[in-house]
Amino acid sequence: MDLLYGFRTTSIVLAALATGVLDALRAAPKDEASVARETRAHAPSLARFLRALERLGIVQREAGTIGLTATGRRLAEPDGAFLARATLIGDEYIAAWQHLAHTVMTGETAFERAFGMSAWDYRARRPDLSAAFNRTMADHRASASRIVLAAYDFSHARTIVDIGGGPGGLIADLLAAHPRARGIVFDQPHVVAEAPAVFDAAGVSDRASIVGGSFFEAVPAGGDIYLLQYVLHDWSDERCTAILRKCRTAMDAHSRLLIVEDLMTARSIPNDHVVMLDLQMMVMLGGRERTREEFDALLCQAGFELLSTIPTGGAGCVLVAGPALDAPPSDVPS
Repeated sequence: MDLLYGFRTTSIVLAALATGVLDALRAAPKDEASVARETRAHAPSLARFLRALERLGIVQREAGTIGLTATGRRLAEPDGAFLARATLIGDEYIAAWQHLAHTVMTGETAFERAFGMSAWDYRARRPDLSAAFNRTMADHRASASRIVLAAYDFSHARTIVDIGGGPGGLIADLLAAHPRARGIVFDQPHVVAEAPAVFDAAGVSDRASIVGGSFFEAVPAGGDIYLLQYVLHDWSDERCTAILRKCRTAMDAHSRLLIVEDLMTARSIPNDHVVMLDLQMMVMLGGRERTREEFDALLCQAGFELLSTIPTGGAGCVLVAGPALDAPPSDVPS
């Protein structure tokens, strides 16, 4: 029954945000009548709804008032990643996941079945969803940035290029930690439009460049370190090979490519997080999580050799690759 009725919890949380109930309680606890007036909710229905929120640990009652718990406060943060995730879940994920069976039977991407276009094209038409996605990824990259900085020695880096780097959070962190390095963030033009503010806030604008474009066409040349952080799992093997070939063409013989991803294991029961993330990629984008051996095969096809694998905790790792000496740079499949 818990497996079947999990949708109810999701719906309650999304409704708490959509109705403004959590926002109404952000400043201070209030009585039910005040919440009903402020949100213009139907008072009897609101009372029943608040009871459900209390059972989920989102609100709590004290001295005749309703207030947010610690969980509720995190959900209610106006610029928080949880609100951004809720926006994506309510507007995209639920509709796409309803077509999971179609994907299982056909291999076609559920999101495209639901919306008639890719998630990238859909978000390009919906600035609100693009902003929510960028905010979600910024939160994810903030924790990943700390892991990457600890896992790899960037002290000798001259120019670091973050491919698919969103608004530039990882480059900003890397440049702040390494004052002699320069950085380039590369992503779609409407995505990197937010990067100037990120670089200004980090105080690295004088050493950071912003380039808009598609990594299926070309990526900036001249870097000695190239980063692909949680990019390849968005794409099919064929598309990943195309991205990697563009990176290989831009690199010289001494450049290094760092791929930051979670690894699927060859065990019969892999990490729960990776299994669910793998389905998320399948439903939303047609991508997948991969094993080390599968990444190695993709790299070989694109003219790289896998040099090392650095665990970062949990299922995460940094794959370090360099141009294969016997494979000249080429965008043409061998």
